[in-house]
Amino acid sequence: MPFPSEPGTSAGDDAQRRLELRDGLAAVVDSGIDPAELREIVARHRSASEISTRNGRLGRIVETLVAQAFEAEGFDVQRTGTGSDFRVRLVEAQDLEWDKQDVGDLTMAATYRGVAVEFLVEVKATQEDAIRMSWRQAEMAAGKADGYVLCVVDFNDHPDLFDLVLEEDESTQEIIAECVSLVPGIGHNLAASVESLSSAVETEDPGIEVEKAEEIRFRVARRIWLSGKKLDDWAAAVKDRVAKVQVASEQK
Repeated sequence: MPFPSEPGTSAGDDAQRRLELRDGLAAVVDSGIDPAELREIVARHRSASEISTRNGRLGRIVETLVAQAFEAEGFDVQRTGTGSDFRVRLVEAQDLEWDKQDVGDLTMAATYRGVAVEFLVEVKATQEDAIRMSWRQAEMAAGKADGYVLCVVDFNDHPDLFDLVLEEDESTQEIIAECVSLVPGIGHNLAASVESLSSAVETEDPGIEVEKAEEIRFRVARRIWLSGKKLDDWAAAVKDRVAKVQVASEQK
């Protein structure tokens, strides 16, 4: 049975849509679901939709800011050809507090004087003093430490800006640039913990396995990203690293 939209919000003025909505709600009522539970389901569904929209727009803003920072340093930023390299997370209305933080990831590929660089930029957003990384995210960060970057959009100093992301105007983008901090070495921070936990969840008996191990989350304190880099500093640091590689190559 399809999930019904909330009356007055997504049904619009289309008569057929309104009829389908009434039929859907009638089916839910006939199923015996408690009205209070139904209201909770509808509210969570609406919140999930808003979070998905916000995360998508926030991710595209970060993607633009990253591209601008690297282009300003002389990099040729490469696109996939689909118009965007940002992938937004699917929000499922199960853990909305997690979904507010877990925005998505961006593949950043660029070249500088013929030298190619590529990073997976994990984008998080928070109004708290910590963000959380899933087991898979931490494992990936540790596995490709030099190519994985944690990007935190910290709204602590701009609490009203979180909802303004939905407007996605130029002035909002400029303020968001001030909220972005990056931790290029987050994989190195996580490596020891990931290795220890990986060993802990392994069992010698093939008939025994650890359940729900993937639900482990790593809490990253605010001081970690506050001691990180701003976008311009990160782009400049990558440029310096590439330049050193070029010099070393020329000296051989």
